[in-house]
Amino acid sequence: MLLQVDLNYGTSPSFSTGGIQVRACIEDDCFQQARVLDGIRLEHASETVDWTQVVQLTENGFSFGIVNGSSDTWGNFGGTSTAIYVKYSAIGGSFSLDSYEPQASLDNSGVTYANNRVGHLRLKKIRVHLANGQISEYTLNRDVL
Repeated sequence: MLLQVDLNYGTSPSFSTGGIQVRACIEDDCFQQARVLDGIRLEHASETVDWTQVVQLTENGFSFGIVNGSSDTWGNFGGTSTAIYVKYSAIGGSFSLDSYEPQASLDNSGVTYANNRVGHLRLKKIRVHLANGQISEYTLNRDVL
C-alpha cells in the first residue's frame, strides 16, 4: 500500500496541476483521495514547502493526512480537508505500520510538476496514532529536495 502526498499536482482521478492531493493506492489502483487548493500552482521561485504527515489507526480503518503545512503560495494548509479515511474492508483486511521506517516517506516524496518552483521540500514530522492509543512521532525536519 502506498500513502502519498502529491504537491503542486494531482493524478487521481485524472492529472491536474496545482494544489495538494493525498491518496491511498495499491499498485496503480487509487481507492481514496482528497484534493485541496486544486489549480493553485506554486508561484514563487525556490519556495519552501513544510508539512507533517499523520497516520491514525482505528479499529475499523485508518486516516492519513497532512497537518501544519505551509508555503509562500498556499499559506498554511492541512487538517480535515487534507485527510482521507480508509476502511479496512476497502483494502481486504487490515493495515499495519509495524515495519514502517520514516526514510520511506522521505524516499517517496518529491515534486513532479514544476519542481523548479520548489527550493526546499521539508518533511517536518510523521505522527502515528495506533488503535491502542499509543502515539509515535518521528521528528525529521529534513529536506527532500
